[in-house]
Amino acid sequence: MIRIVKSFFVLILVYETLLGGEAYSLKELIDLSLKNSPNINISKQDIEVAISRRDFAASDAKFQAGIEANIGADGFKYKDYDYESDFMLNGSFYASLLLYVFDVTKNRIKSLNEDINTSTYLLSQTIQDKVYEVKSNYYKLLKAKRVAKVMKESLKLSKEQEHRAKRFFEQGIRTIVDVTNAKVQRVSSQMEVVKSNNSIKYQKNSLQKTIGLSDNNWEVKENELDFDTIMNNLPAFESDIGKLNTIALEKRPVVMSAKQRVASAKSYLQSVSKENYPIFVANGKYNGAYVDEFEASVAEQSFVAGVGFKWDVLNGGRVESKIKEARAKLMKEILRKSDIEQAVKKEVKDSVIRAQNAKSSLEYSKELVELTNQQLEQVKKSYENGLVDYLKYQDALLNYTTSREQFVNSYYDYLIAIAMIKHAVGI
Repeated sequence: MIRIVKSFFVLILVYETLLGGEAYSLKELIDLSLKNSPNINISKQDIEVAISRRDFAASDAKFQAGIEANIGADGFKYKDYDYESDFMLNGSFYASLLLYVFDVTKNRIKSLNEDINTSTYLLSQTIQDKVYEVKSNYYKLLKAKRVAKVMKESLKLSKEQEHRAKRFFEQGIRTIVDVTNAKVQRVSSQMEVVKSNNSIKYQKNSLQKTIGLSDNNWEVKENELDFDTIMNNLPAFESDIGKLNTIALEKRPVVMSAKQRVASAKSYLQSVSKENYPIFVANGKYNGAYVDEFEASVAEQSFVAGVGFKWDVLNGGRVESKIKEARAKLMKEILRKSDIEQAVKKEVKDSVIRAQNAKSSLEYSKELVELTNQQLEQVKKSYENGLVDYLKYQDALLNYTTSREQFVNSYYDYLIAIAMIKHAVGI
């Protein structure tokens, strides 16, 4: 006898382990993916690169010092005199300090600091992308498992009907056609079971790639949820697209990174715009020397120190070209930011529409499951009493199986849509 609808839709989620392998919860899968993701590690290295670039640029404005030393010989010859040479040892210490560059270095450092912020936001976006990818593939795997369960239940009903048709044929109540039809239905159900099992393998492989596991001997943890509990405990979602857009434009890391790119481009333009201004530097150098014979010809000690400036009055249009390039870069980043914001708004709207559609589909499919279950019970009794032929029973079974499959698909599509809304908003 067909079990009541509630028992058909027990969504397992029981700690299930295949072949003794480890079972993971959704949180554990997310943690694994964040640990194993090459993209996240690449994003972390991008931050280190940005920090190094900033530190390198900042070094130009810091105190610079160095030493030099030479050992060798000094030789000379004057007219009407023999060639003379002497041993010589000399060394020097030099230092310099950049005094003022009209905010060139300051704006350059500011631009590079904003590049660091950009890389940091991109790391956050990479993490959010990975979390959403894990959730999506996790729910798809659970969906495939639930559909497989539905197909196995359908196969069981097909086998029961085949047995019933054979018994009625042997009793002379039904013809051999009903037996053949029942066999066709049973083989068809077996094919659906095979397809659903292959779907599980495919979805598991996708999730495995996402979390970065090399071992196939693992499973997902599952909790028990009955049919009624599903409808009573559906996660809610914010449907106000305007409100969600406001949150997304303030919190979504990819939007924040775009804003930082614009700020960086502005600072860089301010920096290169003053590169043709004079540079003021304080510098000094101390020299010491030792010679063997000609002490009087070489200074034993000397130094030079002062403040000066360097001004490239004519530079062949180099600075003008850099300014033009910087302006174009700024305009490009402004346009890119606008494009990203529009894409995020579309993503927010699409995710809300998808969640609304999935919820409506879930509500209708729940009602359809209940109706098709009643229909199947009624047709089965009518068939046993000889009031309908086998085709009626076959249609009722197909309707019931399809409605259950639609319910499973709608439920997990709804969960994926909720995850998509959170990803689109950046929370």
